[in-house]
Amino acid sequence: MKRNITKISRKATRIQKDKNSEGQWIETEFYYTYLEPLPYTSIAKRILHRIVDLLLIQLFFATSVFSVMLLFALIGESAKYFFTHLQISDFLLGLIVIVYYLSCSFFYYTIVEIVFGRTIGHMVTGSIVVNEFGEKPSVSKILLRSLARYTPLDSISAFEKRALHDQFSETLVLNKKGFETFLLNLEMEQLDIDKKM
Repeated sequence: MKRNITKISRKATRIQKDKNSEGQWIETEFYYTYLEPLPYTSIAKRILHRIVDLLLIQLFFATSVFSVMLLFALIGESAKYFFTHLQISDFLLGLIVIVYYLSCSFFYYTIVEIVFGRTIGHMVTGSIVVNEFGEKPSVSKILLRSLARYTPLDSISAFEKRALHDQFSETLVLNKKGFETFLLNLEMEQLDIDKKM
Protein backbone atom coordinates (compact mmCIF):
# COMPACT_ATOMS: atom_id res chain seq x y z
CA MET A 1 0.00 0.00 0.00
CA LYS A 2 1.35 3.41 -0.98
CA ARG A 3 1.78 6.00 1.73
CA ASN A 4 1.45 9.72 1.02
CA ILE A 5 4.74 11.02 2.41
CA THR A 6 3.26 14.48 3.05
CA LYS A 7 0.81 13.00 5.57
CA ILE A 8 2.99 10.66 7.64
CA SER A 9 2.41 11.47 11.28
CA ARG A 10 4.18 10.53 14.46
CA LYS A 11 2.89 10.18 18.00
CA ALA A 12 5.02 11.51 20.80
CA THR A 13 4.87 12.28 24.48
CA ARG A 14 6.28 15.14 26.44
CA ILE A 15 6.66 15.44 30.16
CA GLN A 16 6.24 18.85 31.68
CA LYS A 17 7.07 19.76 35.28
CA ASP A 18 4.84 22.30 37.00
CA LYS A 19 4.05 23.36 40.53
CA ASN A 20 0.59 22.51 41.77
CA SER A 21 -1.54 24.79 43.94
CA GLU A 22 0.23 23.48 47.04
CA GLY A 23 3.68 24.34 45.67
CA GLN A 24 4.73 20.79 44.98
CA TRP A 25 6.37 19.77 41.70
CA ILE A 26 4.30 17.43 39.59
CA GLU A 27 4.96 15.82 36.24
CA THR A 28 2.30 15.96 33.55
CA GLU A 29 2.54 13.75 30.49
CA PHE A 30 1.22 15.15 27.20
CA TYR A 31 0.46 13.06 24.12
CA TYR A 32 0.51 14.76 20.74
CA THR A 33 0.71 13.98 17.03
CA TYR A 34 2.84 15.82 14.49
CA LEU A 35 3.58 15.48 10.78
CA GLU A 36 6.91 13.93 9.91
CA PRO A 37 9.08 16.78 8.54
CA LEU A 38 10.19 16.26 4.95
CA PRO A 39 13.71 17.25 3.83
CA TYR A 40 12.59 20.02 1.46
CA THR A 41 15.30 21.68 -0.64
CA SER A 42 16.24 25.04 0.85
CA ILE A 43 15.11 28.25 -0.84
CA ALA A 44 18.75 29.14 -1.63
CA LYS A 45 19.20 25.81 -3.45
CA ARG A 46 15.87 26.27 -5.27
CA ILE A 47 17.07 29.64 -6.56
CA LEU A 48 20.47 28.18 -7.49
CA HIS A 49 19.01 25.26 -9.47
CA ARG A 50 16.63 27.70 -11.19
CA ILE A 51 19.61 29.86 -12.24
CA VAL A 52 21.58 26.83 -13.49
CA ASP A 53 18.59 25.61 -15.52
CA LEU A 54 17.93 29.05 -17.01
CA LEU A 55 21.59 29.42 -18.00
CA LEU A 56 21.50 26.02 -19.74
CA ILE A 57 18.26 26.93 -21.55
CA GLN A 58 19.75 30.25 -22.69
CA LEU A 59 22.95 28.54 -23.81
CA PHE A 60 20.96 26.07 -25.93
CA PHE A 61 18.75 28.87 -27.30
CA ALA A 62 21.71 31.10 -28.24
CA THR A 63 23.62 28.18 -29.78
CA SER A 64 20.67 27.06 -31.88
CA VAL A 65 19.87 30.62 -33.09
CA PHE A 66 23.55 31.16 -33.95
CA SER A 67 23.58 27.83 -35.85
CA VAL A 68 20.56 28.87 -37.93
CA MET A 69 22.12 32.25 -38.67
CA LEU A 70 25.38 30.53 -39.68
CA LEU A 71 23.47 28.14 -41.92
CA PHE A 72 21.73 31.04 -43.67
CA ALA A 73 25.07 32.82 -44.06
CA LEU A 74 26.53 29.71 -45.71
CA ILE A 75 23.55 29.39 -48.04
CA GLY A 76 24.14 32.97 -49.09
CA GLU A 77 21.99 34.38 -51.90
CA SER A 78 19.18 31.86 -51.45
CA ALA A 79 18.69 32.98 -47.86
CA LYS A 80 18.80 36.65 -48.85
CA TYR A 81 16.13 36.05 -51.51
CA PHE A 82 14.01 34.08 -49.01
CA PHE A 83 14.09 36.82 -46.34
CA THR A 84 13.63 39.66 -48.85
CA HIS A 85 10.40 38.18 -50.22
CA LEU A 86 9.08 36.76 -46.94
CA GLN A 87 8.46 40.25 -45.49
CA ILE A 88 8.19 39.29 -41.82
CA SER A 89 7.42 42.27 -39.61
CA ASP A 90 9.63 43.00 -36.61
CA PHE A 91 6.71 42.19 -34.33
CA LEU A 92 6.16 38.78 -35.91
CA LEU A 93 9.89 38.00 -35.86
CA GLY A 94 10.02 38.94 -32.16
CA LEU A 95 7.01 36.74 -31.50
CA ILE A 96 8.67 33.82 -33.29
CA VAL A 97 11.82 34.25 -31.17
CA ILE A 98 9.79 34.37 -27.92
CA VAL A 99 7.78 31.26 -28.84
CA TYR A 100 10.98 29.46 -29.80
CA TYR A 101 12.62 30.41 -26.46
CA LEU A 102 9.57 29.22 -24.49
CA SER A 103 9.57 25.99 -26.49
CA CYS A 104 13.25 25.41 -25.68
CA SER A 105 12.48 25.96 -22.00
CA PHE A 106 9.44 23.66 -22.03
CA PHE A 107 11.25 20.84 -23.82
CA TYR A 108 14.34 21.17 -21.60
CA TYR A 109 12.34 20.80 -18.38
CA THR A 110 10.10 18.07 -19.78
CA ILE A 111 12.69 15.88 -21.48
CA VAL A 112 15.35 16.14 -18.77
CA GLU A 113 12.86 15.43 -15.96
CA ILE A 114 11.37 12.46 -17.85
CA VAL A 115 14.81 10.96 -18.55
CA PHE A 116 16.63 11.73 -15.27
CA GLY A 117 13.76 12.45 -12.86
CA ARG A 118 15.26 15.89 -12.19
CA THR A 119 16.89 18.75 -14.06
CA ILE A 120 20.60 19.40 -14.27
CA GLY A 121 20.10 22.28 -11.82
CA HIS A 122 18.57 19.80 -9.36
CA MET A 123 21.58 17.52 -9.85
CA VAL A 124 23.99 20.37 -9.09
CA THR A 125 22.16 21.24 -5.84
CA GLY A 126 21.61 17.62 -4.74
CA SER A 127 17.83 17.85 -5.10
CA ILE A 128 15.31 15.32 -6.36
CA VAL A 129 11.75 15.57 -7.70
CA VAL A 130 9.23 13.04 -6.36
CA ASN A 131 5.47 12.70 -6.30
CA GLU A 132 3.52 12.72 -3.02
CA PHE A 133 4.20 8.98 -2.60
CA GLY A 134 7.97 9.42 -2.83
CA GLU A 135 8.23 7.99 -6.35
CA LYS A 136 9.45 9.39 -9.67
CA PRO A 137 6.58 11.49 -11.11
CA SER A 138 4.65 10.15 -14.08
CA VAL A 139 5.08 11.65 -17.55
CA SER A 140 1.69 13.40 -17.26
CA LYS A 141 2.74 14.99 -13.93
CA ILE A 142 6.03 16.15 -15.47
CA LEU A 143 4.15 17.66 -18.44
CA LEU A 144 1.80 19.44 -16.04
CA ARG A 145 4.79 20.59 -13.99
CA SER A 146 6.47 22.01 -17.12
CA LEU A 147 3.31 23.80 -18.25
CA ALA A 148 2.69 25.23 -14.77
CA ARG A 149 6.08 26.97 -14.89
CA TYR A 150 4.47 29.49 -17.26
CA THR A 151 1.87 30.68 -14.75
CA PRO A 152 2.43 34.35 -13.84
CA LEU A 153 3.24 33.80 -10.14
CA ASP A 154 5.42 30.70 -10.50
CA SER A 155 8.74 32.57 -10.30
CA ILE A 156 7.67 34.34 -7.12
CA SER A 157 6.49 31.08 -5.58
CA ALA A 158 10.06 29.71 -5.84
CA PHE A 159 10.64 31.37 -2.46
CA GLU A 160 8.31 28.83 -0.84
CA LYS A 161 9.05 25.18 -0.08
CA ARG A 162 6.52 24.17 -2.78
CA ALA A 163 6.40 26.38 -5.86
CA LEU A 164 3.19 26.61 -7.90
CA HIS A 165 4.46 24.10 -10.46
CA ASP A 166 5.06 21.66 -7.57
CA GLN A 167 1.57 22.22 -6.17
CA PHE A 168 -0.20 21.90 -9.53
CA SER A 169 1.62 18.68 -10.39
CA GLU A 170 1.49 17.27 -6.83
CA THR A 171 5.28 16.93 -6.73
CA LEU A 172 7.94 17.80 -4.17
CA VAL A 173 11.52 19.00 -4.53
CA LEU A 174 13.51 17.39 -1.74
CA ASN A 175 17.12 17.18 -0.62
CA LYS A 176 18.26 13.86 -2.15
CA LYS A 177 20.40 12.67 0.78
CA GLY A 178 17.82 13.78 3.33
CA PHE A 179 15.10 11.98 1.40
CA GLU A 180 17.14 8.77 1.23
CA THR A 181 17.56 8.95 5.04
CA PHE A 182 13.83 9.66 5.40
CA LEU A 183 12.99 6.53 3.34
CA LEU A 184 15.49 4.42 5.27
CA ASN A 185 13.89 5.50 8.56
CA LEU A 186 10.44 4.56 7.22
CA GLU A 187 11.75 1.18 6.13
CA MET A 188 13.37 0.54 9.52
CA GLU A 189 10.15 1.52 11.25
CA GLN A 190 8.18 -0.90 9.07
CA LEU A 191 10.65 -3.70 9.90
CA ASP A 192 10.14 -3.02 13.62
CA ILE A 193 6.36 -3.18 13.16
CA ASP A 194 6.65 -6.44 11.20
CA LYS A 195 8.87 -7.99 13.92
CA LYS A 196 6.32 -7.16 16.63
CA MET A 197 3.52 -8.90 14.75
